[in-house]
Amino acid sequence: MRTIADTVGDRSSAGVSGRVTRGSIIARLERLPGDAMQVRARILTRFATFFDGFDVIASRPRCRS
Repeated sequence: MRTIADTVGDRSSAGVSGRVTRGSIIARLERLPGDAMQVRARILTRFATFFDGFDVIASRPRCRS
């Protein structure tokens, strides 16, 4: 059974030259194309974050002067 340590250590099967670091693994994952489900999830998360922030701003008590 292969583990992450074996996969990272085995550079020949990954086609990677040089040192394999966490940053290089993350960079390779970010270069992968996203599918439609991931795009929809990102859009939904952004809308939810926007409206959550808007709700916090809109529901704060207003100062009367």
